[in-house]
Amino acid sequence: MVTTCHDRLVDSATGGEGNAAGLSFDRIADRYEETRGGVERGVRYVPTMLPFIDMSRPVLEVGVGTGAVASPLAEAGLDVVGLDLSPEMLRVAAGRLDSLVCGDGSRLPFAPGAFGTVVAVWAVHVIGDTQRLAGEVARVLSTGGRFLVVSSTPDQDGTDVTDIAYGLARDLGRGWDRSAELAEVLRPAGLMWEGDHRLEPWEDSLSPAAAIEGIEQRIWSMLWDLDQPTWDAVVEPVAARLRALPEQDRGRPRHQWHVLSVYRSADG
Repeated sequence: MVTTCHDRLVDSATGGEGNAAGLSFDRIADRYEETRGGVERGVRYVPTMLPFIDMSRPVLEVGVGTGAVASPLAEAGLDVVGLDLSPEMLRVAAGRLDSLVCGDGSRLPFAPGAFGTVVAVWAVHVIGDTQRLAGEVARVLSTGGRFLVVSSTPDQDGTDVTDIAYGLARDLGRGWDRSAELAEVLRPAGLMWEGDHRLEPWEDSLSPAAAIEGIEQRIWSMLWDLDQPTWDAVVEPVAARLRALPEQDRGRPRHQWHVLSVYRSADG
């Protein structure tokens, strides 16, 4: 069952449209699976995640999206609740998961201690207020519960294409859900970093032309809110460097892996 979602989330602290509200993926719901990997990604992640999950308690995935990770977790025997800001993404997830809630990660509509594990896959960086997220995750976790965060961009054996394209995050000053950045934010909420774990690697390829197309179509959420001066000053030079590469249509094979960061409630 999917709960209804207000057209606009209002920041309860200010009474107006809040900066704490996360970024909705409605605009890309119809293409998300083809651009982000689909359920196969979740199948690849779950074996590494399971040892850190309390199998006896419900699991919350914040930013559940299309349910690509939550579905394999449920198939592993877990009681999974998915939360997302995007009604369109939840419509896709509804075919995969029974318990879905439309809401914002910085205001979790759940009771204290309701979950043994909270999961966020490629999601922390699109939630408007990470400090509020940290406090909310700590609140809904049971004693000794864990917060599992999967980084939003992979480590990889770089190619000429990815060395240029993935530099955009750095150029724009955008974070990528890494433990080095998150640990300092999560610690005051009582969530202590336990370690990082490499998820199962995979191989694919990316051509300069495909990277340019992805940028021009603003596939990555970090590109959605850019004004024209920022686009011209930061993004266009990256696209120009990609256009200058030889063999525009030849895919460069790449070996990639994401990272699972584990945080534990300090009360445990």
